[in-house]
Amino acid sequence: MTEQRADYDNPWKDALSLYFPAFIEFFFPEIDANIDWNRGYEFLDKELQQIAPDAEIGLREADKLVKVWRFDGEETWVLIHIEIQSQVQSAFAERMYVYNNRIFDRYRRQVASLAVLADDQPSWRPTQYSYEIWGCQVLLKFPTVKLLDYQLPTLEASTNPFAIIVLAHLTTQQTSKDPQRRYQGKLRIAKSLYQRGYSRQAILELLRLIEWMMTLPKYLEQDYQQELKRIEEENRMPYILSFERRALEAEAAQQAAERAAEAAQQAAQAAERAAERAAERAVEAAQQARKQAHQDAVLDVLRFRFETVPNSLEEAINQIKDESVLKALHGQAIVAHSIEEFEQHIDGLIPKDEREEESSETYVPNLETREILARLDGILQKGREDILEILRVRFEDVPNSLEAVINQIEDDLVLKALLRQAITIGSLEEFQQQIPQ
Repeated sequence: MTEQRADYDNPWKDALSLYFPAFIEFFFPEIDANIDWNRGYEFLDKELQQIAPDAEIGLREADKLVKVWRFDGEETWVLIHIEIQSQVQSAFAERMYVYNNRIFDRYRRQVASLAVLADDQPSWRPTQYSYEIWGCQVLLKFPTVKLLDYQLPTLEASTNPFAIIVLAHLTTQQTSKDPQRRYQGKLRIAKSLYQRGYSRQAILELLRLIEWMMTLPKYLEQDYQQELKRIEEENRMPYILSFERRALEAEAAQQAAERAAEAAQQAAQAAERAAERAAERAVEAAQQARKQAHQDAVLDVLRFRFETVPNSLEEAINQIKDESVLKALHGQAIVAHSIEEFEQHIDGLIPKDEREEESSETYVPNLETREILARLDGILQKGREDILEILRVRFEDVPNSLEAVINQIEDDLVLKALLRQAITIGSLEEFQQQIPQ
């Protein structure tokens, strides 16, 4: 038998929004007795979204964060988690802890984390999250209720709206492969709404939530609507199936569209944040690569000129992060007469006891360093001009794009290699392939 589709998260989310006080009263009566409902309550959907913007810890549709007040006047935030599917290795308890910790860390509010276990595994009952390392212990205990623990007589006798929601939920789970039984259960629950003394509006809302959760094949849904019409007529509510039902369906469609739009917006925001982080990482990687290239350029010149570079000098160069310093050292590596003279120049730029801290401060070159930088810029510019002049003599026209690429090169060794290629290469196309990417 094909398993019947069911939507649990959205009906629970709507039910929480419509009947939050009833939710607390039904599932957590001891907490209900300590809340001053006369002061109202406030849903904190935006605050909840802020603590898990990329849903990396499993933010669900039915999770809710609500502000309430206790009778002692203190404000308290209540975090509701409804877990539909359990797994042996579920990270649910960790999610409870992470949410609780993040809310306190971000907003400095006391948070009561409550869990509704709506799965179909009787033995799965997480009630805490903890870990211990080297004498340090972290622990969060949280109250839970298990829907499987609720008995049919209790649910049928209660007038709390969540008795209907739980009854619909359990019936939907039990009939996942039996559409005929689901049809009978759905009809029985709908019929009971008229016997519990609910208002007209409450019946309409609960019917909508039931129909949303307890989906039926098309042929059985038609039978259900016809039978429901008969029940409504018997209870002297004939108009529910006319304009009120159509209005209710339109409202449900509008709410679904709004949720879809909100989800799309959140996804777009998450994608934008991910793109921003990727761009930041790319910039950092480019900066790191550029710094490494400058360090390598200095060391390459020293090895080319003096063959051996002491390890201590290599480590000192690799500690330098400031590109202007590295450019100055590159120029000094070209003109220094010995390794010792070059080391003295490093000490003049950055004393040994300050090299570790160099990256955290802005480097201001002295007059000698500025002169070296100017000379280096002159050498680099001359190298670029020589390459372009040779290319123009040999191939006449040099594309603007190629000229722009050459003018961006700041590595003297690369320019020297390209100068040799410009003299010997067979075509501009081959030359362009030689330029490092």
